[in-house]
Amino acid sequence: MEIAGIAAIFFAVIAAGIVFFVVRRIVKWAFRLALLAALVVAVLMGASVLWWKGVSSTNEQPARRPAATRTTNAR
Repeated sequence: MEIAGIAAIFFAVIAAGIVFFVVRRIVKWAFRLALLAALVVAVLMGASVLWWKGVSSTNEQPARRPAATRTTNAR
């Protein structure tokens, strides 16, 4: 009975170590993925703001003032 208990504890420690390392890698991967998602969202928001600004701007040129003409007495 004692050997089975020791073996169970040994395998439980080994399994806990494996789970710890796997969970640590998954958390690192999830954190990197979250950073990438935040970067993609920021780029998309910036692009949409620039697009919206371009669409909503008017391309009309300001009205030109008529050129000043000289009035001379033509004889």
